Amino acid sequence: MKTARSFPRRPFLGIACVCAAFMAVPAVLAYSTYSPGCAACHGDFRSSPYVSLADGQSWGDDLHDVHRNTMLSGECGTCHTSGGRSPVFTYSSDGGGGLSGISCIGCHGRAEDVRGIGTEGAGLRQHHYRAGVTICFDCHDDADPAAFTPVGEDVLPPFYANPGTNHPNIPTDSCNSDGSENFAGGPTGLDNDGDNAYDTADPDCITWWGATDLGGGWYWLEWFGYFNVNFAPWIYHDQHAWLFPFGTEDPGGIVFYDAGMQQFWWTSSVVYPFVYRFSDGVWLFYELGSSNPRWFYNFTTQQWEEH
Repeated sequence: MKTARSFPRRPFLGIACVCAAFMAVPAVLAYSTYSPGCAACHGDFRSSPYVSLADGQSWGDDLHDVHRNTMLSGECGTCHTSGGRSPVFTYSSDGGGGLSGISCIGCHGRAEDVRGIGTEGAGLRQHHYRAGVTICFDCHDDADPAAFTPVGEDVLPPFYANPGTNHPNIPTDSCNSDGSENFAGGPTGLDNDGDNAYDTADPDCITWWGATDLGGGWYWLEWFGYFNVNFAPWIYHDQHAWLFPFGTEDPGGIVFYDAGMQQFWWTSSVVYPFVYRFSDGVWLFYELGSSNPRWFYNFTTQQWEEH
C-alpha cells in the first residue's frame, strides 16, 4: 500500500495550464443574476461573438443562442422566469421539458456539494478563487479550496443526470470524454470541481483499465505496477518516474512520453515489459524493478541502455 510521499519536480512539456473562468459562471449566489454580476467579466449574454475566458476561442455566436438553440432546443423556461425575460437568475427559473426550475445550477452546480458549509456551485466558486476572482468568498466559505472540497469532476450536474425531454444536446458526461460539452469554441469542457483540471485530464476522470484505486491518487496495475495520478495529465510511476500517457485504455495499448528518456514509447499489458520506442523504431526490454537508473535491453544494438 502506498503512502504519502514527496515527488521530484515535474517536467515541463509545454502544455498550457488553463487558469481562467469558462462560460457563464452560475450558481455563485454572490451573484444572484447573470447581469450585472457575471457579465462584468464575461460580457453581455447577447453579445456576439462570445470569446471564452478559458481559452480565448470565439464561439461564433452569443452565449444566449448557443445555450437556448443548441443545448436546450429553443426552450426558454429552463433559464427564464415567466415574470419577464430579464433578469436571469443563476439559481431559479420556470423550468421546462422535464428540467427543474434551477436555471444555471442545472449544468454548473452539483447537489452533492450541499453538505457542511457547501452549496451548489462550490466548484465554480473555487475555479474563480484559484483564478484570483475571490469575491464569492465574501459570502461563501466554500469558495476557498482550503475550507471545502467539492465532489469530483465525474459527479454529474443535475441536468446531465436527467436531461428531461427533447434535449439531445445536453451533455451527459461531465468528464467530457465524448466531447458533449464542446458546443462552440475550443475543445475544452467545464471545470465543475474547481481544481483547474479539465475533462479527462482531471484525476477524477482518469480511468485506468483494470487498475486498483489505492487512495491518495495511487493506483496499481498488475502488469504495470504502482503510479500516482495527482499530477494529471502526468503520472508518477514507481520505477519510470514521470510519464505522460496518451490514452489509458489498455486494450489498445498506451503511448507514453518518458521524461527521463526524453522519448515516446508504446506498450500494453500483453507485451510489457517490452516497449517500442518511436524515435529509432526499436524494441526495448525493461528490466523490471530497475530504477534510477533503469535498464533497457536494445534488441537492435544488442546492448543494455541506462536511463
